[in-house]
Amino acid sequence: MTHARAQGCADAHGRAAAGAITIVGPVITLPESAADLTPAWIAGSPAWTGERQPVVDPYSGVEVAPVPLLPIEEIDRAVDVASGAAPAPRLPASERASVLDRLTSLIAEHHELLAQVICREAAEPISVARLEVDRTVSTIAFSAAVARSITGRTIPTDAAENGAGSIAWTL
Repeated sequence: MTHARAQGCADAHGRAAAGAITIVGPVITLPESAADLTPAWIAGSPAWTGERQPVVDPYSGVEVAPVPLLPIEEIDRAVDVASGAAPAPRLPASERASVLDRLTSLIAEHHELLAQVICREAAEPISVARLEVDRTVSTIAFSAAVARSITGRTIPTDAAENGAGSIAWTL
């Protein structure tokens, strides 16, 4: 197996970003051949043609990781399977908020690692990737607060002729 360590990202001008880190763990293990590549999984079964597409860091030209390629029929099947999946169980607001609080903490804890991954994956300057992670933390924290406070809303319906004297409400 070939081992590669992900390198730091570039700034908006393509230069190595000040304070960019070299990620020392986990090591990304690249397969020697397509036969060693982990397949995509659809409905609990492996799906893969044996072909792969490298994901390349546009700043360094280093392969970050390979991904399996699937024919359009397999992609359609994956979408069909996902569309028919059972919906997630409805959790009480307090449990939803707790899950979101934990997610907020985990993302904040791994802020720089996530920014580096975004930078490599999307070819964004590290400063932009860090802002994306900041925005994600804020959005999820806000969602947790909303989960604790959402109570529904009363809506007057008298704007329509047949709505006079009645109301609608939401949960």
